[in-house]
Amino acid sequence: MRQVSDIAEQHHATSVQEVKIEIGPLTGVEKILVQEAFDLLASEYVSSDCRLIIVEVPLQGMCDSCKKSIAIQDFRFQCAACGSSNIHITGGDAFRLLDVTIETELPMGVTESL
Repeated sequence: MRQVSDIAEQHHATSVQEVKIEIGPLTGVEKILVQEAFDLLASEYVSSDCRLIIVEVPLQGMCDSCKKSIAIQDFRFQCAACGSSNIHITGGDAFRLLDVTIETELPMGVTESL
């Protein structure tokens, strides 16, 4: 929320319309708890009518043995192609801010793209 508030301040926003975040399964973060926290904190940092969009990304990995990209299901870190458990995570381990949609007051004829 501080990041969103800072972005809004930097761009002289009159309001924050939407916040989009990414949550992966390895973050240990529950979608419903994030939504509840956002609802509680939105009025303090942005506004109570700001929408939160949560993008849940799947757990992805790369097999270090055969170099195949794999989807990791049920937290089984084993390559379906070669059976190796020598896997490193390439996605689904992050909780990050993806996008913030703001509204600003600009002089007539001037547009700003974020």
